[in-house]
Amino acid sequence: MNKFLMKLMLLIIAGIIYLITGRNRRQKEKIPDGMDILCDPPEQRYLVYAMGIFVFLGVMLISVLYIRAGAPKEARMMWGLCVVMAVGILAVTIFSGNMMAKMCVYFNSELLYIERPFHETRVFKWYEIQKIEGKYGSTIHLYHLDGTKILTVYAKMVNYKHFCEVLQNR
Repeated sequence: MNKFLMKLMLLIIAGIIYLITGRNRRQKEKIPDGMDILCDPPEQRYLVYAMGIFVFLGVMLISVLYIRAGAPKEARMMWGLCVVMAVGILAVTIFSGNMMAKMCVYFNSELLYIERPFHETRVFKWYEIQKIEGKYGSTIHLYHLDGTKILTVYAKMVNYKHFCEVLQNR
């Protein structure tokens, strides 16, 4: 049983490392030719992944120590439930981090592609943006010709300054 748990932990850790290191390459490969990307910094995703990993490893460590210390058989089922919950939390944090990676905007001097998880890619031409609210340097809201808000851009995003330059030159 202990060998199985150890192999399972190593497999999960290897998968998490792949997800963390592979996502940026996949995101960069998706950038269309002649366009730039505007997205949240990858450190936010890494923080979400790390929270899931720490919860999982903490519960696994405590579970192994508890069982090795001679836990009563009646209590082992409850610890099994805790391990299942830790695996569930790990899965949710991995899923959340991957969804954060899918929220991005591709732009150039003519077009704006907005990608969001579970939504189709929306394509706008710069002249379709009627109104711009907010301050350059903090938060900018872009509104479509019909008055609906299509995008909120934060100063912490990757390529924010370049996006503002393109927005001002449109």
